[in-house]
Amino acid sequence: MRRAQAIRQTRAGGFWGGPARRQIAATSLGGWALLGLALVAAGAAEEPAEGWVEANVALGAEFTESGATHRDWNGLTDGVKDSDVSPACYATTGEQGLPKWVLLDLGRPYDVTQINVYNSLNGNTKTVALYVGASSTKLTYLWKHEFPDRHLRTFQQQFPKTPIRYVKLVFEDTYGGGFGGDSVLYLREVEVIARVRQDEGTDGVRPGVAESAVVVSFPRTLRLLRRLTLARRFPLTVLVGGTEALAPERWTGSLRGELARAFEYEPRDPLAPRAVSAVIRDLGETTNAAPLVRAARRDEADLVVLALRPEDAAAVTGAALVSSLTSLGGELTSKTDCVVVLALLPTPERRDDSPLRAALGQLRAAARQVGYLADVGVLDCENAVEAVPERRPDLFDAEGKLNDLGRSFVARTLSKALRDYGAKASR
Repeated sequence: MRRAQAIRQTRAGGFWGGPARRQIAATSLGGWALLGLALVAAGAAEEPAEGWVEANVALGAEFTESGATHRDWNGLTDGVKDSDVSPACYATTGEQGLPKWVLLDLGRPYDVTQINVYNSLNGNTKTVALYVGASSTKLTYLWKHEFPDRHLRTFQQQFPKTPIRYVKLVFEDTYGGGFGGDSVLYLREVEVIARVRQDEGTDGVRPGVAESAVVVSFPRTLRLLRRLTLARRFPLTVLVGGTEALAPERWTGSLRGELARAFEYEPRDPLAPRAVSAVIRDLGETTNAAPLVRAARRDEADLVVLALRPEDAAAVTGAALVSSLTSLGGELTSKTDCVVVLALLPTPERRDDSPLRAALGQLRAAARQVGYLADVGVLDCENAVEAVPERRPDLFDAEGKLNDLGRSFVARTLSKALRDYGAKASR
């Protein structure tokens, strides 16, 4: 079963903009009117009402399938749209027989306005049909799309807000000749954009998502999180590591306070979690695990958080970055009994053409590979900030570095993720 891993807010009203209008045809959806749209000519933008935001409510959504997932290729709802490898990409098994299907459960009905399906460069995936509904046993056909073979395309279906809980994708046929065999069908990601109340949950998204949304957890991480949180082994000791430019010692106060609140302790309670710090060398150094291992043993750390800035990764090539971080994660997991989490820190600006954004993309891809190879957790704090974009400027100082409020935001994100994922590890 997949649990919520991330949530990303999209720009409000963007799908109605532009010089095109949608011709609307109504069909039935479990007692509601479902409006299927065909693009023809001009219309006005429709903004969400005050107090509402648009968010991808499929991020981390659980899903079931007609067959088993192909090995560890289960990244259908993890928020990663630029990967064709496991675990970030999704693939069916290679068993013969079509059609194949996958059914997403959003947890409850949402007022959905758009569904995006991202295909993969791995090939095979051809025609995908889309069904939606409020009940898993009563779904209505919405649309189908034929993807080009081994070319990136996004199947984007837009419609006026409609209550939807279940989204079913049916793979009708295959091009063949793709990676892994003719019957292995791939998708990079599925997004379901819906309107949610600003006050429904923490930071304006639905309850239970933002709190636990940003950790990609692997088996060892989940097992140790269960030990830490359900067995309530306190006082919990957290070691924050990072480059000297990050000044990890400045994080300890924020993290200690947020952990105490997440686990319902007073910050000065003798059983409240505590935080210590350690400085590592440049991320390109293959020996940067040594100070963290020494500090983890010295302080008997339960959790090691390696905070990674996009700036730290900018000068390191992708292969070297993966190699260095894998070595670091492997050293920590083999020589300590700590939970290890790579924390990807947010960027000060949301500009897709920024070199900093490019470095973050490289760091994201590397961290997820390392998570899979070294079995460590990955905390994507940029996703958490993207859920509340209006708060981004408040988290950074004039030099573009995280300020006290920014450090508290990351610490709160981590603390809630640790608490919630520890609870989910027992299920």
